[in-house]
Amino acid sequence: MGGKSRARRRQRGGAGPEQRETGRAQRIARAVAEHDLTALKQLARTGDGLLTTQLRRQAWPLLLNFRSLADAGDRGAAHRDEDQVALDVRRTRLPDAPEIRRDVRARRLAELSQVVSGVLRSYPWLSYYQGFHELAMTFLCVFGSPRPAVEAAKMAALFFVRDAMGSSLDHVMQQLDLLYVLLEAACPRVHALLAALDVPPFFAISWVLTWFAHDVESFADVCRLFDHLIVSPPLQVVHVAAALIRLREAEVLACERDFAAVHTALAALPATTADWLPVIDGACALQA
Repeated sequence: MGGKSRARRRQRGGAGPEQRETGRAQRIARAVAEHDLTALKQLARTGDGLLTTQLRRQAWPLLLNFRSLADAGDRGAAHRDEDQVALDVRRTRLPDAPEIRRDVRARRLAELSQVVSGVLRSYPWLSYYQGFHELAMTFLCVFGSPRPAVEAAKMAALFFVRDAMGSSLDHVMQQLDLLYVLLEAACPRVHALLAALDVPPFFAISWVLTWFAHDVESFADVCRLFDHLIVSPPLQVVHVAAALIRLREAEVLACERDFAAVHTALAALPATTADWLPVIDGACALQA
């Protein structure tokens, strides 16, 4: 699936797309080598992002500021939520990407358990939520080993999805209320439809909790979204959700005026989005 996303970008036209990609890769490598976080954040946030798994392995530790994290260490004692983690990990599917070998599934899932448990045992006051393992799986598949994936997942837990790792999801539901505030301003006709049918924003909860990793099949697209989100404020994922709905507004409005039909159509938007670049651009515009 990741190859399809790259192929779409090459079909956009213009002179020398491969040269542009090569030039972008060189700019990313130079920014990493020089620890130029301003340039690196701009490259991650805009355009085609950080391009490849290899470049992300170099760039994400800088962007997530691994060194700022005091080493709490695995405190040894099992976390209260590890039984649920084990259940969720067993049900996890590996992303469909050429760089991820299907014959290492058992080993990768064991490593995923290490990553999630490593976060929870280091910060036992955090609570696990269903979906955090999918965030962690993306980090694990990019880095290829548990140790850096644990560091990335710690940063996500502490600074990006902390609201979801409390005793309840009340704060996440408040974030979803923000989604409707954004829709009221950005696409009032969709907002009016949702209000008329009394459709709650539950269709977007997995988008927010997993940074779309649960809903988007293309691993390349998931990584592109992660590039954008790790250099943005924590609520940027809500802006991405609003931008996605705004981009597909005509399809939503064309739905039958029925609660189930509209809810189903909205929930399916990430899986049927072919190009995320306009969504990311739209999210930046909404935040401006």
